Amino acid sequence: DPAGGERRRLPGGALRPLADGSFLLGGTRVTFDTAGGRVVAMRQATEDGDTLPWQPMAAAPWAPSAAQLAALAGRYRSDELEATVVVTVEGGRLAVSARPGARELLTPAWPDAFTASGETLWFTRDRRGRPTALHVGSGRAWQMTFTRAD
Repeated sequence: DPAGGERRRLPGGALRPLADGSFLLGGTRVTFDTAGGRVVAMRQATEDGDTLPWQPMAAAPWAPSAAQLAALAGRYRSDELEATVVVTVEGGRLAVSARPGARELLTPAWPDAFTASGETLWFTRDRRGRPTALHVGSGRAWQMTFTRAD
């Protein structure tokens, strides 16, 4: 049961089931994506017709190893934004820089995902496990994608 059995509550309030399999959270419609009987994502409809995707997070933040961080380091490019982001490892933490002299240290959130200054950054990988893209989400801008350039 995606709503958590008898607990049917989220921090935003109680979940009320609807006939179509979705739920109301306050006045907002939410749906749950499941795989293997586990919730893998929640989607929240917004007043303007958009959908906000949410993913479950572990109770404790992800603690990546030095090798895991090193695998994510590199240059990522967005032709649409005409911008390149450089990802480095500094003092055991991942850092991003969109221009010389400006860098932001990232805080691990869940595997291959980080937060910084109100933004969420996450990496996607190919079938062999190699990082292929960096995605950035912040406020109304979500899924800004930078493709690995090196």
